[in-house]
Amino acid sequence: MNRTDRLYALVEELRACAPRRRSARELALLYEVSARTIERDIGALQQAGVPIYADTGRSGGYTVDKSLTLLCGCAGQRGRLASILPVHEHHRP
Repeated sequence: MNRTDRLYALVEELRACAPRRRSARELALLYEVSARTIERDIGALQQAGVPIYADTGRSGGYTVDKSLTLLCGCAGQRGRLASILPVHEHHRP
């Protein structure tokens, strides 16, 4: 899965389980990447304006405000996510 698809999938996963929180470790296992990659992805999404919130501690994790995110399948969300990625990821041979 490329980064654009993973970012989109992260938002949709968090929307689907909201208001329940998901840890970086759970998300890393789901997308077969490291927890650090998930943390970087979440940071990029937050900087792009996606309303993702983090709670620390034993029962902490990431959650998203469903009322403030776009519905799945919306081209606008994909475009917004694509705009935060480096140019080289958009141009493949």
